[in-house]
Amino acid sequence: MPVTSFRSRLRRHLRLENLEARRLLAGDWDLPPALASDVWAASRIVAKAEGETTDAPSFQLIADQTVEMGSPLHIPIDAAGASGGPLTTTVTVSNPALVEAVVISGNRSIRVDVENFGEMVFELFEQRAPRASGRVIELAEAGFYDGILFHRVIDGFVLQAGDPTATGTSGSDLADFDDEFHPDLQHNREGILSFAKTSDDTNNSQFFVTATDTRHLDFNHSIFGQLVEGFDVRKAISKTPVDSVTSKPLTDVVIRTIDVFDDVENSVVMLRALAADVQVDVTVQVTDQDGNSVSQTFVVSTVADAVNANPFLKPIPPQVLASSNETYSLTLEAIDLESDAVAFAGQYSSDSFGSTASLDPVTGIFEITPAAGFTGTIDFLFGVTSAVANNLPYDIQAFQLQFIDSLLVPSSPVLESVNHQALTTTVSEATAGALIELVDSNTGEVLATTSADSGVVVVTWDFPESLQSGEYSLVARSRVGSLVSGSSSALVVNIDRTAPMIDTVALPTHGFAGEPIAAAMAADEVISRWSIVDGPELMTIDPAAGLLQWTPPSSVRGVQSFTVVGEDVAGNSAAIELTVQITSRYVNPANPYDVDGNGAVSGLDALLVINALSRGGGTIGLPEYDLNSPSGLSSLRQDYYYNANQDVAITALDALVVINEIGRQQVSGEGEAAAERRLGLIDAAIWSISIGGPHGWDSLGSTMAEDRDFDGLPGQLF
Repeated sequence: MPVTSFRSRLRRHLRLENLEARRLLAGDWDLPPALASDVWAASRIVAKAEGETTDAPSFQLIADQTVEMGSPLHIPIDAAGASGGPLTTTVTVSNPALVEAVVISGNRSIRVDVENFGEMVFELFEQRAPRASGRVIELAEAGFYDGILFHRVIDGFVLQAGDPTATGTSGSDLADFDDEFHPDLQHNREGILSFAKTSDDTNNSQFFVTATDTRHLDFNHSIFGQLVEGFDVRKAISKTPVDSVTSKPLTDVVIRTIDVFDDVENSVVMLRALAADVQVDVTVQVTDQDGNSVSQTFVVSTVADAVNANPFLKPIPPQVLASSNETYSLTLEAIDLESDAVAFAGQYSSDSFGSTASLDPVTGIFEITPAAGFTGTIDFLFGVTSAVANNLPYDIQAFQLQFIDSLLVPSSPVLESVNHQALTTTVSEATAGALIELVDSNTGEVLATTSADSGVVVVTWDFPESLQSGEYSLVARSRVGSLVSGSSSALVVNIDRTAPMIDTVALPTHGFAGEPIAAAMAADEVISRWSIVDGPELMTIDPAAGLLQWTPPSSVRGVQSFTVVGEDVAGNSAAIELTVQITSRYVNPANPYDVDGNGAVSGLDALLVINALSRGGGTIGLPEYDLNSPSGLSSLRQDYYYNANQDVAITALDALVVINEIGRQQVSGEGEAAAERRLGLIDAAIWSISIGGPHGWDSLGSTMAEDRDFDGLPGQLF
């Protein structure tokens, strides 16, 4: 088939847009038989035929999808970058009010290497199935699965592994764990990774991978991952010949290793239908670390969910303590995706020991009253099923109730940390299963509580806003219902809730640009950490000593505002807003005689000083002249350096030292004195300057700027 013919057929269905080349291909793919099993390779052929760059990442073509209401669909994004670096996946929907699309993140992946078949990569659902994902991660990292067989393979259904005996009846040495369900995780496609078990809550090490949707397994088996890479491997294993009775492959299918890793290329997109019988376009974009991108757009159709899912119980604690001689109650809760009515049921799974129990099948309220004086444990099984559909199985959880008539007195709280917001203590010798209370021994107020999972617990008291500074005496005690232990010995703590007061006079209110400013901040108590908020560029403060330092850049002028924050050892903080006004000393750091900063010293430099004095009415004190200017900065040009003798004022002496420098250069032949004389800028009038006149000079006065001919000096005089 000519390439152009194949390309045109493929473009009818494939929506693949390389964002660099800006080409759009649309339609479902119609591939020749040789490429029917490798649509990724086909997409690259088309890309090359279209002249697209191969620097962009690639990912397997995504067919149009159908999503059922109430049954989110997870779409694998099997991607690879040309450079092998990390890839970022994003997704957009043409109408997000109809279909929600989310890139699943925050999960690790496992790579299952199968001898003679290849590798399968699964993204785990650690966020939504932490218990199930954690079990496989623990076993994989311990090497448990190395050498284990896929002992059950049923084409069109599942492939199952995880039993070291390859009989389907065994597992690891770890304890079984309870089922773990999430409403978003359903057996609605190929490649679902789920736990196998013999009965409720017997999950251990065996898992299976679906070959198709198997919705009858929903909320009966615990889903914890999705196949994202290696679908060809899964299909090949499914086609291996098996025993007709046991479904065990006739030739061993051996797991070489299972590795846990962070997958930086592949990802999973979850699609959730928000309305039935609609269609939207969904675009998935994959971008590499260099910004090269590729995208695919496919159609998502939504339909009503044809499966009525089993309800399942919300988790209940496996073991609870209860006080003898009083009634204990527990409310069971369940989730039903269709919000159908559910029916609760329960039974003793041990001797009742003379107790009386009841369970409301509608509300799920369970109550039990033990026989008088009874102490010990009673076991139960609780279940839930649909109240409207027949023959649906129960989701069952075991429950143990231990009745006690006394509690250990816990140890005195040990202070772990305290600040202005909270106090954390450790309490030992606690009764596992009891409620541990932290109590103010002076008032009897319960300040904080936590459940004891073991004999050592951490109790944190978050301070209310109204809490006052002062000394507090804290004791610990245990509680089960109305049964309360004695109080521990007291922990006495001093709680500081008072903010420090920062000295407001530490910082000077003025500084010169280019010259260091320093201030040692102080407060009425020890400050553990100083910091600056919204400070000007280059300003620093020693976090421990509180020494503030700043050399304002030469271009900085005007009022600079910032905040200094001091935090005491208890975490109380105070902030003070400070300002410093920065003015210029008008000194040229490169050459103090070069007033206009043009790189040469001339009579014009002296003239600029003289005219500034004329405008200022005589001596210009620094920084007073700038600070008292109505506009905040004086009319002195901020890019001129009038202060030639580098003192604290601009006076006629500054003009004189410029003139003397010109004379020195004339004598030494260094400068432009001859040229200056030709310009008429140095004459007897300038040389007649003296320091004793009423404005700092003798004969120049204001007529200098008004009457002299400056030989065509351009523009307005300064």
